[in-house]
Amino acid sequence: MPIVIDPNKQVTDPTLLSALAKQGIDYRYVELYQDYAPAYDIQDRRIKGRSPYAKFYRHTETNKQWMVVSQLPMVNADGVKVEVGWQKSGANYVSKVNQFQAQVSGKTTTITVINDQPTGQKKGDNLTYTPHLYLDGVEVFCGKETLLAVDPVNSNYQNNVLEWDYGICKRRLRLIEGKILGTWVFAQNPNGEVRIHYDQAGDFRLHLGHFAVSDSEELIPASAFEKPLDGYPFVISDSFYPDAHPESTSVDGRVYGGTGQTWDTLHHATSGAAADSESTAVWMVYCEGAKGTPNTYSYSLRTYLLFDTSSLPDSAIISAAILSIYGTSKTTVSEAPTINIYAGTPFANTSLTANDYNITNFGTGTAFATAITYANWSITGYNDFTLNASGIAAISLISVSKFAALDAAYDVTDSPPTPTATEGWGFQGYFSEKGNGYKPKLVVTYTVDQPFRNVYPHILAH
Repeated sequence: MPIVIDPNKQVTDPTLLSALAKQGIDYRYVELYQDYAPAYDIQDRRIKGRSPYAKFYRHTETNKQWMVVSQLPMVNADGVKVEVGWQKSGANYVSKVNQFQAQVSGKTTTITVINDQPTGQKKGDNLTYTPHLYLDGVEVFCGKETLLAVDPVNSNYQNNVLEWDYGICKRRLRLIEGKILGTWVFAQNPNGEVRIHYDQAGDFRLHLGHFAVSDSEELIPASAFEKPLDGYPFVISDSFYPDAHPESTSVDGRVYGGTGQTWDTLHHATSGAAADSESTAVWMVYCEGAKGTPNTYSYSLRTYLLFDTSSLPDSAIISAAILSIYGTSKTTVSEAPTINIYAGTPFANTSLTANDYNITNFGTGTAFATAITYANWSITGYNDFTLNASGIAAISLISVSKFAALDAAYDVTDSPPTPTATEGWGFQGYFSEKGNGYKPKLVVTYTVDQPFRNVYPHILAH
């Protein structure tokens, strides 16, 4: 029997290893046959079976194959492997190989896109911005930038974070695959209103968080620091994440509503707040009662998880799929939360907005997997949702597959919980912004009509 002996083709991905074990398949007979690669050739023609977001595997003796896909592009539009990090260039810092080119000079950052984008940017378009921080209307200044040896968010990365110390907070500019992530990290309450102006100029704008009051300014009221949803450190995010090709790609993130509302108002609200560029551990499903006010609630939270599965072969017959989320925390006192996967259809594939909170955007009538209970939610590794027939049917062979994680016990059933005092209950995990080693993944098992070597004679590991 042909055991895979080439170490470069052996299965090491933990989510695929878990999927193979569930299927009773010996991983030693499964090989990588297509690494991350551009999905289009130089004539801009789509090549099925290749993706900057996915690896493809096959069984050495059968026609069974696997796609392992996430939201991070691991090669750029030219097919060059992304190399995460900053490097010195004279007095400045410049990014290594990525989906963009970035340069930092003092507090000023310049970003240049390297290929046409689905949002309208063209190759060579750029943005220059210089952030300014104000506390109660008075500007707060920082010292010189520092290149951190190890990423404070994900130790799998080195020399990828620039940091400025403002005293009341730290500004970080973080690189991962396909994304440049800016954060303002408050270790404690600054005791005042914070305003951030990015002084942007160029062909496009940063993607700001839900505190944005214009396309170049964020305003965080003093009340927001009193009891942050995720506690401290309190993080305010700005970001830029281009696509590996001018097409509709995928996003993950969360939407939430609250601030002392009745259950009916909270559950059926048509808008809330959206966040799709957070890199720390965040609540994926969460609800909390309002302090001192019976039958009111502070938060209800819903999560979107989108995957670009358009590189699956047109003739793929999908037999199984597992959606995996890396868990890191959970909380409950008297409630019994569960988390499950459903359809999720945000208004755009590339970003989330306040209107995506609307419960009508979620397919609450059909569960795509078996719910994971509070007791069974892992906080030290991946949580696997084995998709049922409805979940498998939601996987697209030509576009983006759209899923959501929801509280199955209360939110999906529209059943108000009964908290005592200020209780929170939910599940915490990582989005793709955490980076390699923690990003959500979708493992798709499929077969094709013809034998593998006849279908893909031209494809070798990239």
